[in-house]
Amino acid sequence: MERPIPQTPDLPRIPKQLLDAVRKKSCILWAGAGFSLEASFTDGARLLNSRDLAYHLARKTYKELEREREPTRNEHVDLKMEAAKFEEAFKRRELVLELFRIFGKEGLMTGEAHQLAIKLFPIIFTTNYDSLFERAAYSQNKEPLIVRGDYQIPFIEEDERPTVVKLHGDLNDPNQIVITAKDYDQKRFSQLLISFLVGLFLNRVFLFVGYTLDDEDFRDAYLKRVLALLPDGFAPRGFLVAQFLSEDPEESTRWEVRRQEWEGHGVQFLPSTAGAFLKQLAEELERTRVRE
Repeated sequence: MERPIPQTPDLPRIPKQLLDAVRKKSCILWAGAGFSLEASFTDGARLLNSRDLAYHLARKTYKELEREREPTRNEHVDLKMEAAKFEEAFKRRELVLELFRIFGKEGLMTGEAHQLAIKLFPIIFTTNYDSLFERAAYSQNKEPLIVRGDYQIPFIEEDERPTVVKLHGDLNDPNQIVITAKDYDQKRFSQLLISFLVGLFLNRVFLFVGYTLDDEDFRDAYLKRVLALLPDGFAPRGFLVAQFLSEDPEESTRWEVRRQEWEGHGVQFLPSTAGAFLKQLAEELERTRVRE
């Protein structure tokens, strides 16, 4: 399915604290599905975002079972629920193979955002199934450490090769893929991973890109899994790069409520797209380096 390239709003001012953290290699990138929207296949197609993936699975389930009305593009479909229905109809193997067909399709090319991410961030956490960060690293002649299990956490070295932590598994480890509601319940963050994250959150600045203010993965990981465990007064500084271009007054009001909620947790909203923001970030770092 072809997707339009996201339009970029006016670029925000990059906070000095974020610039300094990236310069010192003390900023951790947390990348969601929206991060990969600017990547493409050689045939011009683009990766599905979470909403489109849910709709894709819902349509396939409808055609197989013929027991529910056909979903429409305008209605809300929940990815966890649609993935569970698809798994019930076709079994787990077919669900994993469908993810292979979508995210493992030949001809996938990295976007500028992935290339810049490998250059700028020593550790990248991602809930994406694709291999775009790995491809970006290899294209820069770097050998990445891909963390898919607890046993690899002790090998993370921030000053060495780039590290990509696959929080929801990937195509090379299908058993660890998290997509259905049952997966979220059974494949929770381990205590070792939570401890590792808490240590990072106490000492690093986090940059969230590719999530919306309503994203359940973002809210679950940040609020419930990690932030709740930190001592009072030790909430980390975080920044969220996301777009909001809706002209719907109700949507605008809801977005503003969510923005204020996140800012109350120390997360500053920066309106932009992944590629545009990271390009701006890299250019600003180069300008300050030259001035120094």
